[in-house]
Amino acid sequence: MTTISAYFQTLRDRQQCALIPFITAGDPDLETTAEALGILDRNGADFIELGVPYSDPLADGPVIQAAATRAQLQNRVKHLITDLRTVTDKPIGVGFGISDAAQAHQVMEWGADAVIVGSAFVKRLAEGSPTAGLQAVEQFCRELKAAITVVSLQQVGSTK
Repeated sequence: MTTISAYFQTLRDRQQCALIPFITAGDPDLETTAEALGILDRNGADFIELGVPYSDPLADGPVIQAAATRAQLQNRVKHLITDLRTVTDKPIGVGFGISDAAQAHQVMEWGADAVIVGSAFVKRLAEGSPTAGLQAVEQFCRELKAAITVVSLQQVGSTK
């Protein structure tokens, strides 16, 4: 079994960034959640964050949002990652406000070890029928993983 630290090192060695999708358990139902977990696993998720619903799901939303605003403003994220590198060798994940492949790629370019995407996955899972939601999650997961996977010319040449 590979440790989380070792897995992150493997990704760094490959010049890749970890993809960490977030979904909420039971949304829209437990069966769909189970299917979504399998889809995410098969389509590029390196880790999965599974939110457990509780009695007041909005309780910490505004607090965390306000903290992020005061601190992950987008024009400062690059500098924050650089600053964090000076005080820790632990993997750094960025997850506030990432909603498309271009943003995920930019965060990777800035030096993040992981891209954490929550609202964009939850939104896709909730749109339309559970089947349509699962298909949207699958496609989005693939798009994100492709955006944060650097393929060198040497790697491309070796596959021919």
